[in-house]
This record gives sequence, structure tokens and C-alpha cells, in this order.
Amino acid sequence: MLYATSTMRCFWHAAYFDAEFIGNYGSGMETMYRNDVVARAHVVMQLDSIFRDLRQKGKLPPFKRWILLDHYYVSYDYVDGKRLPCKIRIQHDTVYMCMIDSVSLNQAMRQLWNIPDVIVSPHKESGMWLYSLHIKTTKSRWHARNYPDTLDEYPRDRDMLWLFCENAYGYSHCFYQHETDGFFHQYTGLYLTTANVLQAQELIREHYGINTSITSQYVTPAILRKYVWY
Repeated sequence: MLYATSTMRCFWHAAYFDAEFIGNYGSGMETMYRNDVVARAHVVMQLDSIFRDLRQKGKLPPFKRWILLDHYYVSYDYVDGKRLPCKIRIQHDTVYMCMIDSVSLNQAMRQLWNIPDVIVSPHKESGMWLYSLHIKTTKSRWHARNYPDTLDEYPRDRDMLWLFCENAYGYSHCFYQHETDGFFHQYTGLYLTTANVLQAQELIREHYGINTSITSQYVTPAILRKYVWY
């Protein structure tokens, strides 16, 4: 018996490191995929917050920019049909690890960044302020969710996005919110820096003739779930 599966790839361009999550999912497992991405996003946000606080206090030691790779096969051992996190492995600038395993996380803090006394937990919900581009305001939830279709799956600004997703499930990088003015507001993209969001805004104007407004967006699990699967 054969089962079709889909491999999903998610890339984070954080302030102090890069991260990649590669998961494999069968049909009907979209919810598991969204939850897996959100759990890893919590870790990315916690790590960046820790590094920012240490830098502001002048206590951040010099370090290289690592790529944290959480791969559904390479970063795990399979024992009696159960998937268990491996110990972290370092190859050049890439660190193979399970990003939501507390043991791996705190080993990485000590080994990669020489920070022994900070605990990172994948179970702690986290949020952060990022830039986004406001596209449209509408009274209709349907239009907020589906307009504009032409923005879907176009890698116009992949290198500028804080979180980029690709492959089988929908990944338009658009999301919407029902806000206090009673309207549904649609946004596209999550960006870490002013330079990135300005460049992305110009590319959208150039490719689609759409004028957007730059906004600050506090990223929550609800937003991330809409952002990574449409």
C-alpha cells in the first residue's frame, strides 16, 4: 500500500541566526503542520529576544551566525517506530537539531553561543513585533481571505521575509484580521527590518501595481497559523 506525503520547508531569517524546518506530512495533516511551525516559531522568537536583551546589556559574546536545521529525518532517531530527537550535530555552519526539544535547545545555547544560564522552552508562547504590508480593507471575510490571488506563491521577496514557507500546502504569506473598526484587514509578509519591508513594498508595487502601507504587526500563534497555511 502506498501513501502520498508532502514535504514542507520553512525558513526563518532571524536577527542573530537562520533556521530551517523540514517536515513530511500525509493527507489531512494540515493542522499538525501548522502547529509544528508555530511551536518552532516560538523558539525562534525566544532566542532572538534573549540575544537582543544580552546585546543591550553588553553581555552578548561574539559568535558566528548559525543555521539551525530541524529535519524530520536527519535530526531524529527512529526507535521501535518512535521518533526521538538526536543529539545536535554540527557541520560547517549548519546545526542539525530538534528545535522543540528542551535538551537540544539548551545544549545549543551552551555549545554554540556560550550561554549556560538561560533556559529556552518550546512550550512557552512567544510573540514579537514585525513589519508587514497592509493590502486591503473589506467588510467581507471571504474577500479578506482570498484577495488578491495573484500574490499567492510568488517568491518576489523570499530573501526579505522573516518566515518563508514553500511546497505542497498553501503558502501565500497573506493573512487577515478582523479589527476593532469592524473591517477585515488583509496583510502580506512578515519582515524583520525596515530595509526589507521597504524593498518588498517596492517589488509588490512594481510587479502588481498594488500600493501597500507599512504596518507594525505583533505576531501571535493565530496570525502564524493563517500565514503558513491558507
